[in-house]
Amino acid sequence: MTESTRRCYADVAHGQMHLITAGDPAGRPLVLLHQVPSSARMWSAALAPLARRGHHVVAVDLPGYGGSDPLPGRPELTGYAAAVTGVLDALGIGSAHLLGHHTGASVALTLAATAPDRVRSAALWGIPVLDPEFARELAAEPPPRHDDTFPDDVTGWWRSRAEHSVHRLRGPVLARSLAEMLQCGAHRPDGHNAVGRTDHDALLDRITGVPLLGLTGDREMLDAETRAVVAARPGQVELAGLGDVGMDVADEAPELLADTVTRFTDRAELLRDGGTARAGTPSG
Repeated sequence: MTESTRRCYADVAHGQMHLITAGDPAGRPLVLLHQVPSSARMWSAALAPLARRGHHVVAVDLPGYGGSDPLPGRPELTGYAAAVTGVLDALGIGSAHLLGHHTGASVALTLAATAPDRVRSAALWGIPVLDPEFARELAAEPPPRHDDTFPDDVTGWWRSRAEHSVHRLRGPVLARSLAEMLQCGAHRPDGHNAVGRTDHDALLDRITGVPLLGLTGDREMLDAETRAVVAARPGQVELAGLGDVGMDVADEAPELLADTVTRFTDRAELLRDGGTARAGTPSG
């Protein structure tokens, strides 16, 4: 965190949501939605770069993660999306641009499909349109067992996460990610379960009028899935390939991420204002 960031809580229907904000509240609203199991802290390195480019950045801890209260019952993507809408209401924001990562991208798609009037655009890192077997695995992912096997679970999680963190910042990123994973406790798989149960193609079919950007990198675990979605939906989803980066893009390349997202939100704002520019051209 830096001096330019602020922490706060928003009261929503199911409880409280923890937020990290940055930038001028009068700026262009941009809501950041994290992967799971993680929290708004995964965006830490990108908050200031996005704020410097004129965004009012609101990084949300999704329900059950970070400092946010969990949803009651079995969480679904619609519940996460409703909680984000509650944050917008609490902050007096009518509509916002969204930047979602993995599960956060699923939440962003859900919000764009169910409440398009609240979404100015959605940039999606790793679009989780998954093969059926992987989706079933996520839907059935069990909560952690806090017994004598838990140390092995933690070690296995660290090793698995390390496979996707091959950059120079991997040590601090893995330490932060482990803390985030432990913090969510039994709610660790909730977001994955909801993603696995959801037909993302059906979500995309419902979205009209909301500009969509598929973000990916050469080392992103959902690179092929993201590119396949863009190829299958010309004119609906544009592509931005950021080169030699992976799932830790906010840590690896925060300035590049901020530049790419800002160009996209610039175009989306122009379209909202009645401009004639195209929604975007594939860039990678």
